Amino acid sequence: LWNNKYVQLKCDMRDQNFGRTGVHKTSSDPCVPWVKIGFKNRDTGNVLEVAYVAHWSWSPTRKWVHFAVFETDKNTAIAKVNAMFDNTGGTTPLFIDVVSTPDITSTPADYDPSDLSTFTHVYGKGAEYGSSVDGQSRRRVGSTYNGGLRDYTVFTINWWHNGARLQAGSTYSNRSFMFSSALKNVKATADGLVDETIAAEIGFSDWSPRKVDIYTQNADFAVVVASSATGDSTTCGDARSLLSCSGFSTPQANYDPIFHVICGSETYLGFDPYHFTPSFDASFPAHGSVTKLVRSYQCGDQSASVRPSWKLMGFFDSTDSCWSTLSVTNAVTYNEDICPPGPPPTSSPSKT
Repeated sequence: LWNNKYVQLKCDMRDQNFGRTGVHKTSSDPCVPWVKIGFKNRDTGNVLEVAYVAHWSWSPTRKWVHFAVFETDKNTAIAKVNAMFDNTGGTTPLFIDVVSTPDITSTPADYDPSDLSTFTHVYGKGAEYGSSVDGQSRRRVGSTYNGGLRDYTVFTINWWHNGARLQAGSTYSNRSFMFSSALKNVKATADGLVDETIAAEIGFSDWSPRKVDIYTQNADFAVVVASSATGDSTTCGDARSLLSCSGFSTPQANYDPIFHVICGSETYLGFDPYHFTPSFDASFPAHGSVTKLVRSYQCGDQSASVRPSWKLMGFFDSTDSCWSTLSVTNAVTYNEDICPPGPPPTSSPSKT
């Protein structure tokens, strides 16, 4: 019995590789819309009322659906489910539909959901784990209901299990997509995004850093990178622009990221991406508190319609003396024109 009430069963009702997903309900709750469901035998039209679904599938290698029916006796519950979906002697698979109940027990003939608004999560390719990256990945979707204190949906991606260990200097990258659209457009949109998803671990030795230099001219600055991977020199075509600080294009030991932040007419160049964020009684990279949240989407006391933008400029040594002499960390403008490209190479080797 689950919570000393209804019998929870596990039944082989799904195709393999369905994956683990579900609402993780622990009891029936008539006030929650998604628990009013049933499993419909498509051959007979009969509907089995379900108290709740704990898991649609526990593992990619199993097909178990964990759910409860409105029975308190185990044998009665098992017999009820087996009788509802008995396909003995059947020559074709028995299809089982998930339907709302008791409000809807059958689909109207003219029902067309193609224009319904939907939300889709394009997660990625599970086969990447164990091949291009160690460990496993787990996705969770759920609510934050806790006595009414919070009301939003949580999307979590966990990199876990054996092999999911991030070494110093390495980076774990995971890119997925979420979009809203009409139901009829979901497949075409999602199919086009699958190959754009990423799950990868980039080791420190895999980086090919190139030099990144900051040149300044009055209140303008430009960031110039070496022309090739592992390149260690840059070129600025304007002699009036001064080389101020040097860094790298990828993470390095003892090097921190710097950002160019724009908030309306105000700009900032430096190591603090929260430079314009309202005070939260701490400083980056520390977190705020329940009473002092980090509202990084706000631009100080500017209008709520003004939102910040960030651009990563590279990785630099924050202890380098160049930052103490660089007088343009505030009210600076990114301007590539102060560093035009140098003259093109000659068509044949020169002697000088």
